[in-house]
This record gives sequence, structure tokens and C-alpha cells, in this order.
Amino acid sequence: MRVMGMRVLPVALLVAYAALLLFDLERFPAINPDEPGYAEPAWTLITRGEFGAPMYAGMFGMEHRLYIICPGRGVVTTLPYLLFGPTLFAARLVSVAMAVLLAVLSAIFLRRVLDRHLKWVDWLALVAVMTCPVVVGAGRFARPEIDVAAWTMAMLVCLEAHSRAGTRLRRRGWATAGGLCAGLAVVMHQYGLVSLGAGFVIMVAPRYATLRTRLGGVAWLATGIALAVSPWAAFILSDLTEFRLQLEAQAAFQAWRYPATALANAVINEIPGRYLLDRQDYPANWEPWSEATRLLVPTVSMSEPWWHLRLAVRVVRRPMELGPLVLDRLWWMGIVLVVVGISATSMVKSRFANRLAILSIPTSVWAFSIALVPNKWIGYAVTLIVMSGLSGYVLVSRQASVLPIRRGWIELPLIVTILLNGSALIAVWTETPPSRKLVVEALHAAIPPGARVLGPGREWYAFVGRNPAIGVDGRSLPQYGTTLTQSAKEFGAEYVVLIRDGSGAAPFYWVDEREPLVARVADSTGRPDDGVVLRSNVAGEEVVVTEVR
Repeated sequence: MRVMGMRVLPVALLVAYAALLLFDLERFPAINPDEPGYAEPAWTLITRGEFGAPMYAGMFGMEHRLYIICPGRGVVTTLPYLLFGPTLFAARLVSVAMAVLLAVLSAIFLRRVLDRHLKWVDWLALVAVMTCPVVVGAGRFARPEIDVAAWTMAMLVCLEAHSRAGTRLRRRGWATAGGLCAGLAVVMHQYGLVSLGAGFVIMVAPRYATLRTRLGGVAWLATGIALAVSPWAAFILSDLTEFRLQLEAQAAFQAWRYPATALANAVINEIPGRYLLDRQDYPANWEPWSEATRLLVPTVSMSEPWWHLRLAVRVVRRPMELGPLVLDRLWWMGIVLVVVGISATSMVKSRFANRLAILSIPTSVWAFSIALVPNKWIGYAVTLIVMSGLSGYVLVSRQASVLPIRRGWIELPLIVTILLNGSALIAVWTETPPSRKLVVEALHAAIPPGARVLGPGREWYAFVGRNPAIGVDGRSLPQYGTTLTQSAKEFGAEYVVLIRDGSGAAPFYWVDEREPLVARVADSTGRPDDGVVLRSNVAGEEVVVTEVR
């Protein structure tokens, strides 16, 4: 009966997890401008046979061949698009599938590392990790960070099997498979390079294998990586000149945002401002270090692994914001800090067991790597969260087997974690405003199907699929010396969509309100001679659609 129960339990947990991820998928989280950037290439691939994105039209051929975004997510998204059409649900469905795959692989890996059938407390630990709001959020968002986490876990499963393999042929097979998974993580997102690096560190780490075996494993790992990235490499080599142009354009864009003369000031403002003091509206001449000293807060770089700590600072500065989400992140802050510290110490002293190293090494490598690249998108930390959660549980579980620790002392923190996760998710769900899906519906009513639509920035409403959405992400910036008016004429746009905060205080995204077309739209009264076909406040944002004349 117990065996039967253990067979039913994982299936029930997996179904419940899938239901959690699918529930209200088109409303939460609200549509973000980053999502179409990864999803639109799939629709372009289906309709035109090209891996491009019209939202980048005219920007060094990006509407035909796109290199600045890793192709994995765009290619994979073609399947749900073919089944459900170019909708937000279809684009996010890929993330849901990868989150479920991550849960399955995590269960397999945990069983292999613990070297026994999973018990009730083990399933409790998996639920605690997989329901972390960071993991759930990444599993419902049309971005590839969850893909990297899933393929990283697949790599670890393969490398763990490689460490157990008894024959040379099996070792080669598992090492190649591990490299294939690491390569797929890179193809999904550039952060997969961190997992790829962790794979090499695991393979060369001084464990029970001989030096010759480790070097052979490295060679087969590299073979698997080469197999995974070779199609992308062939795509790049087929037009190396255009690839170089797009790469140079990105370098120019970053140099324009952070010129050499202002780089030091930008870094000084970015690190303590955004990541330490949780301040987004700092001026150029702001003195962050003085404010940090005044608040008696350590002036250290608050990058992704420590993003929880800036929440602690936020609580000190604004206690009224202490809610379920903040409490949950503070709780996870403790877990991450402790596990990363133990993992790093174990790596330095080289005292970790063979199987535990497969968790300790990627945990430390991810913590170190992400700490060097600050980014406000906390989804980058999803792999670190999963690694830290599982590592922490394995450490405690192993100690419980040799020390007189009651099982209740293990179960209680897991239950508390699940309760905190649940309260945070409920709070975010209930507080999420109506999504931009309402804006998409308003655009459907205002713009005829098939009309060429031009809009600034990455068009999150490009999911509609009814209109050729042309974006001018970057083109209207001074760097390119162009305007929205010029872009509309260049691409033969029939309608222009501009959106700003519903209060009217914030400027239109990515455009100069002084240029003629924008000024006409902003100052129009909605009369027929203004060409405005829609002006409304939807979901807290003012939407203006004007016909180009």
C-alpha cells in the first residue's frame, strides 16, 4: 500500500503543479515588453520561413535574421503557435512545460543523490523548492530563464549517471548527453554559459575518477555541447557579415547608454542605488554612498544572488511594505546565503562527497557568476534558487542520518517554506492589475486586421497576430538619428500606436514627444481630422492609435 501511495503521490503532485502554473495564465503576470522579443521570432518563422522579428524592422536586417536573441525559445515556441495561434497563452505554455520538466528532473536527481526511494519528507522538500515564487514566476513568463534551469538539471542528471557508469561506453554516452543538455541551455539563453561552465568544473573536479577518466569526460562533454550549438553556429556562419553588424550595433547601443566618460558614475549609481537601496529614480548627481553610510547599510554589490537583501533594506526604510512577498523572499534569503556559504566552503576545502559535489559546484558557480552581472530581472536567479534549495535539503538530510535529529525538525522548516510561498503567491495574484490583454482587445476593435502597425519599443501586443507589428526599438533614439515619423514613412505603416501612463505624466515609450507626429497624437482631441481612431485609458495606461496620413 505504501509503494502504491508513493506511485500515486508524485503523479498527484505533478498534476497539481501543472494546474498551478496554468491557472489564469493570460492575466498573471501582466504582459511584459520582454516577452514578445523571445516569442515573435516563432511566428515569423512560421509565416515567412525566416528567424527574424519585425519589431526590429530596419535595424540591420533583424526583421529577417535575428542574432541578438538566442534562438532556442523562438524555435520551440513554433509548436504551441501552430496549435493555438500567436497568443500570450501559447507563448507562456512553453515556460509551463519547462517548469513541469524541471520538477520531474529535480525529483529524479534528488532520488539519485540520496541513493534511495523518495520519502514523504523528500517530496515535501521538492514542493517547497518548486513553489518558490521565483520559480513559479519564471514558469509562467515567456522568457527562457526557466529553460536554462530545466536543461541545467538535465545536465546534472546525466553527469551524476556518468559518475556511476561502470563501462567506458556508458561514461562516454552520459558525458555526451550532459554536454548536449548544457549546449541546449546556452541555445536558450546566454546565461546557459554559466551552467556550461559548471559542467566542466564538475567533470574536472578531483573526485574518485582518475585524471585520464576526467579528461576523457571533458572531451565527450565538449562533443555534446558542439552537437547542441552547431545548428546555431551554422546559422551565424551563413551570413557572418550581418551577424557582425548586429553585434556591433549592440555594442554601440551599450556604449551610447554608458559612455566611457560616464561609466564610473553609472556603475556607482547602479550598484548601491538599484540593488542596495532599492531606488529606481535616482538622479545622475545622486550620492548613493553617502546615503548608504547614513543608513548604516553595508555598501556591497547587491546582485541577483543577494536580491533578497535589498528587500531587507526596504523593510528597514519602509516598514509598511512588509507583506507576504517580502517575508517569503527574506526567508529564501537565509536559505540562499547559508547554502551558498557552505557550498563555497566545501569547494575550497574539497571535503564534499562525490554526489554532493554535483550540487555544490553549480550552486557556487551560479552564485559567483550572477554576482558579477547585476540585473533587475530576478528570474535569472531561478537556477540558483533550485540548486540552493535542493543542496540545502541534501545537506540537512545527510546530517540527519548520522546525528540524532528528529524528523520533525526537518519537516517544520519545509512546511513553513511552503506556507510562506503560498501566501506570497496569493498576495501577488490578488494584487495583480488587469493585464495588457485588455489593451490588445481595444486595439483589435480599433485597427483593421492585416493593417501595418508601427509602435515604439518591443511590442507586447504583437501577440495578437492579426497585424504586422513593426517595432522601432532603438530606432527612435538619438543614437540612430531618426524619428518615429521617419520610421512610419520608411516602413509604410498605416497606424501608429503610442502608449503612456494613464495619468498622462509619463512620456510615450521610447519616443520624443516634440517630434511632429508624436505631438499631433499627444495633443489631438480625437476629432476625425486628427486621424485618431482610439484614445482610451485601459488597464491604467493611455492608449492612442492614430492613422498615418
